[in-house]
Amino acid sequence: HCMTGDLENKVTYPLFLIGPSGEILYHYRFGYSGNGYEVYNVLNEKTQTWKRFLDKPLIDGGGQTNAYMSGPALGADGLYHMIWVWRETGDCSSNHTLSYARSKDLRTWESADGQKVAIPITMKDSMFIVDPTPEKGGMLNGGSRLGFDSHNRPMIGYYKFDAKGNTQLYLTRFENGHWHCEQLTDWNFRWYFQGGGAIGYSEVSVETPVMENGKIMFPYWQKREGR
Repeated sequence: HCMTGDLENKVTYPLFLIGPSGEILYHYRFGYSGNGYEVYNVLNEKTQTWKRFLDKPLIDGGGQTNAYMSGPALGADGLYHMIWVWRETGDCSSNHTLSYARSKDLRTWESADGQKVAIPITMKDSMFIVDPTPEKGGMLNGGSRLGFDSHNRPMIGYYKFDAKGNTQLYLTRFENGHWHCEQLTDWNFRWYFQGGGAIGYSEVSVETPVMENGKIMFPYWQKREGR
């Protein structure tokens, strides 16, 4: 069955979520790796029909790239938060540029320091950049997790290559007007992933950073160390 009958022949990453006024939304990516954008539909519960919630893509790579998103998710502060990396092609090594945005209504988005942008968000909107790691820099879509500290400040745990080319864990938190990043590990190994399809997490996987007993806890699994 069709929802709207438009842009529904290349649907990936489907997700239901609750909108700002309690609406039922359906979100998916139209297109494919390196060339796709986000579509949001909303359900009319009385007529049991769907229509577009957003008349433009939320994030648009302009046919040259696409965003691999985590979220949007409703936070304890009543705002929707999302993080993403940009990806140039079907090759997972082309992931780059960790980014973050927030919104109160899913229509107008702003950076962590409050700079507002109308959708679609594009690569030109540099205020959303958290970490400008380039392609082949060790970032993987699905390799970053968004959490919040005791003051509801966003913090992102992720992995990428260090200056020597080794894979390391990092945690960045928005504080005092900028993203403050700390390297958490000093591993002497490199997980270089490439290619298309489902790569999985054969070397490293991460979970959401949380506050626990006054400390930031960032759970992870690493092939040599375990969990």
